[in-house]
Formats: sequence, C-alpha cells, structure tokens
Amino acid sequence: MPMPIKAADINQNYLVELYGFEKHYQTSWFSLPLKIFELDPADSIFKVVYTYTDTITRAEDMYDINGDGQLQLFTSSNDLLAPRLKVIYKKPFPNSFAVTEDFYFTVWNQMNDPMFGNYDNNGLTDLLYFSLDAYTSIAEYNPVFNRFDSVYAFPEPDIYGAGFSTEDIDGDGYPDIVLGSIHGSVHVLEYQPGTGYQNIWNDTLDTYNAYVHFTTMDVDGNGKPEFWVGGDAFYPIPKTLCTCYESEGNNNYKIVAKIWIEGVFSFDAYNAFAVDVDKDGVEEIGLCVDQHFLILKFTGRPNQHSYELYYIKKNEMTGNYNVYYGASMYDLTGDSKEEILISRQQGNNGQLRLFTSIYRPSSIVPVQLISFTASASGKEILLNWITASELNNRGFEVQRSEVSNWERITFIEGFGTTSEQHNYSYKDLNLTSGKYAYRLKQIDYDGSSKYSKEIEVDLFSPLKYSLEQNYPNPFNPITKIQYAVGNRQFVSLKVYDILGRQVATLVSEEKSSGSYTIEFNAGELSSGIYFYQLKAGDFISTKKLVLLK
Repeated sequence: MPMPIKAADINQNYLVELYGFEKHYQTSWFSLPLKIFELDPADSIFKVVYTYTDTITRAEDMYDINGDGQLQLFTSSNDLLAPRLKVIYKKPFPNSFAVTEDFYFTVWNQMNDPMFGNYDNNGLTDLLYFSLDAYTSIAEYNPVFNRFDSVYAFPEPDIYGAGFSTEDIDGDGYPDIVLGSIHGSVHVLEYQPGTGYQNIWNDTLDTYNAYVHFTTMDVDGNGKPEFWVGGDAFYPIPKTLCTCYESEGNNNYKIVAKIWIEGVFSFDAYNAFAVDVDKDGVEEIGLCVDQHFLILKFTGRPNQHSYELYYIKKNEMTGNYNVYYGASMYDLTGDSKEEILISRQQGNNGQLRLFTSIYRPSSIVPVQLISFTASASGKEILLNWITASELNNRGFEVQRSEVSNWERITFIEGFGTTSEQHNYSYKDLNLTSGKYAYRLKQIDYDGSSKYSKEIEVDLFSPLKYSLEQNYPNPFNPITKIQYAVGNRQFVSLKVYDILGRQVATLVSEEKSSGSYTIEFNAGELSSGIYFYQLKAGDFISTKKLVLLK
C-alpha cells in the first residue's frame, strides 16, 4: 500500500524535496523506481531531479544514522534476489542528495513502520520496526562495522501489531516506545538501565486495530506531554477512536481524553500527527481516516480536553478505486505555513494512477491569536491577549466560568482587518476566592465566531516556589523549564556546566507571583551534563539536564 510522501531538504539548498515514485495509468507496477522531486521556484512545480535504480522503490525515512551531522536515506528494495533488503544511502558531499550506497540491512520478514532514535541514551542510533513474524525489533548502529546489529525483539502476543510513537512521556529520561495490535492492545516498551528493554505497561482500547500513534507536547497546558493511540472497528457501526494518555508517575499512564468519529472506518487511509497549524503555541491534530482529512483544534483547559473541527478535506472523487492512502503536512515554500499533502489513488477504465495532491493554506489571514494569559493580584484577575493579524474582526467577547456554565462579562472591540500585532487586556474586578476559567469568543462582522483555548486562574491560592524538571530530557538542542514564584521579587535562572562555570542566563529580572515556562536553546553548547539553578529570595533549587547531540 502507498504511504504518505516523505519530504526533506537533504541537500541543504533551502528547497524542499519530495521522495516518491511516478505511477501513471500506463505505467507498469514492476517499474516504479524511487525519485527525488524538488520545487522549482521559477514556476512552483516539483520536478524530477534524481532517479534511483529500478529496485529501489520506497523512501522509508531520513535520519543522521552515523552521527556525522548529515541526513542519510533509508530505502526499501524490491530486488527479487533480496526481497527484504534495506539500502542506506549517504551524501557524497555536504550539499548533495543522498545517492551513494552506504550499507545494507536485511530482515528475516517484511519490515513495517521503521523509526529511528536513540532509545537507550547511549549516543548510537537505534532502528525500531515491526516484523511480520510478530516481533517488534530494535537494531543498533555499529560504527565500527558500519551496520545495524539486532539488540532486542519483543514478541507481540496479539498476532499483529503496527505503528509507534517514541517520546519520554513519563519524564524519566528514556523514550517510551508505544505500540499497538490488531485486537486493540497497547504496550509501552522502555529501556531500563541494568536490564535492557522491558515491556513496562499495557492497556486495551475500546476498539480494534491500534495502529495509529503520535504524541502531543502538552496540548492542554498542564505540564505533561501526551501519547495518542488510534484504532477503529466496523461492528456494530463503523467508528474511529483516538485515545489520549498522560503519565501519572514513572512507568504508569492514564486515559485523559477520547475522540470518537462515528460512521468512519479506515478501509484505506488512517494516519495522524500533531502540528501547530495556526501558530498559537498549541498543536492541532491532523487525522487522515478513510476518505477524509481532518484538523482538530484543542478548545479545552488544563486537565479537561475538548476539541473542535478546524478544517476538513473530503475526497471529492467517488468510486471504489478513488481513495486516500494517508496525509502529511510540511512547510514546502519556507513561509512558516504548512501545506497539506494527501497521497491518493484514482481509477480509470481498469487502470490506476497514484499521485499526491498538495493544498496550500489560504492567503486570507484570519484572526491569529498568538497568546492569551491571566494573572491574579488581590481580588483582581488581569487578562492579556495578543493578535498577530486580524481579518474582519468585530471584537472579542470575554467569557468566564466558575463551575461549568459560561457567562459573558464584557466585549472588547477589535481592529477589523490588519496585519499588525495588537495587544488587548481586561481586568476582572472584585472577585471572591475560588477557581475561575476564561475564554475569548472572537466574533467577525458577518456574525461567525470561534473560541480561544480556555485558561484557569486559582484566586487567593498562593503559589509555592518550585523548579520543575526540564522537558524533554535528554534534549537536542531545545528544552523547556517550568518554575513558580510565590511572591513578587527578583528571580534568576542560570545554567552551569559540570565544572560550575555559568554558560547561560535564562532569567534575571523581577517577577510577579505566578507559574512560568522558559525555552532553553543549547545549540551553541556541546553534549554533556549541565545544571540549572533557580534563585528567588531565600528559595534556591538546582536540577540536572542532559544535552545529547
């Protein structure tokens, strides 16, 4: 089955390449070599710039396998003499495509869903994949012999499995490898120092075919990342389910959200991913299921998930052979806006063609909300929000909720249509002690509206000083650090190397009482162990972080 097309800039010329093959109506299925298509800026058309040998048919992934700072291309071969051969290509020089054969890897059975990472934190690339002999396998790159050596095999007890996600969800420094199976079983594998890879946790979905996996990096703003598992069932009615999990301690997880899509079953396409489409700092969910591509937007609050449909593209072609095979999103033109790429099949008089439709984001700029925050002082709560651009914006209705019911408390006029950044604020006065939630209802001149994310404020519950563990950790090269300040005073947050030398100052200013998150970019530092220290009055806390490049 065709896969969503791969995109990268391997030759580092700031022009995105697409990796796939050409299958026209008259093209033989036995001659579909992998090709590189690069965007020609003169006419905005992707053109063939390189064709691999006839036996190389699929680009599985791109990754810096040997750690030399250059991407390598992991491909599949249909060579009848070596049907399960994987060919790894390298770049002959820095600004070239990966077209020189580097080394080979052969599996005993069909390989599905290969994924690269460093799952045991030893600095060597690991290859994770599912084999049709019902094993989830991990092979590790051997730099001495320039090859992959098998290091682990997990026997899938439920006949067949597929798909992975690999992020450190429980914050213990090791990626959680999440996989699923045909009967809805969910397993988490993790490297355990001293004992190796272990199956640390299991669950079962409310449906079958737990093959779709992705992660979101704290979509609800409660300080915890999430992993998602997608499954579906045909009986008694077709339905698709995405289940969201969070950590509740080391090696333990709980369900925090479920998204049901009834009447849709993945006969052909089913894949999902997270991407911040509207650039508000919160990821949206891209979901291609059967003949629909959806984008879902988070509209809830911390520890309370809710989502609304942000975008939908339904297959406009009808018929048994006109189908979607999956979707992806990439910024193809360098404008910081992702295009949608949908892999498709079309039939005509018994013949088939395969192609990818590319959908560009609309040139119409909606109201783009880039921040919405709240801070408490005494009996008041101050709301602040910023827009990067506005289109036909009549204004914002500010809504408040103390329990579950929302009420309108004021209306703030907008700036109509503008491409300039604008700052808004509103002070909610004379409040009693309690927990309050706020959201914005943005209203256009034509009466249409949409809601912002929800934010919560706990009034008169004084914050304690705290410094949280950075996430992710280990990281390369960006991580986030959360801290809380109990009272208004001068705060410093600094980073030191293992010898105690200061290498970065992240905060050095007076801060009001509240919780804060700061992003630390260690791009100019070398790999190693570092320490970050928070000082606020008499409060001092130090934690360790690990930079792996």
